[in-house]
Amino acid sequence: PGCRQTAREVLAINEPAGRRAQVTDILEEFGKHLRKVGLRKGISQEKRAELASLHRTYVSSGERDKRNISMVNICRLAKALEIKVRDLMPKM
Repeated sequence: PGCRQTAREVLAINEPAGRRAQVTDILEEFGKHLRKVGLRKGISQEKRAELASLHRTYVSSGERDKRNISMVNICRLAKALEIKVRDLMPKM
């Protein structure tokens, strides 16, 4: 029995409804974009995680908008994908 909560669950508890929707939209768009960039580069999720020194399940949960990935790890992922951090951000 742990208290492992997804980013969505934490936001549901701690954020007002309007802001919660906005933040979860951002998480969803970021996750989709992260996956799309990785696939476009032909790098598997497992390899992206390895190159960024992250666990595959961490990357997976970020791509499925279950985790709010930290800026440090976003920078690691950008470096692993050999792109600028701004190019990892979805156009919203």
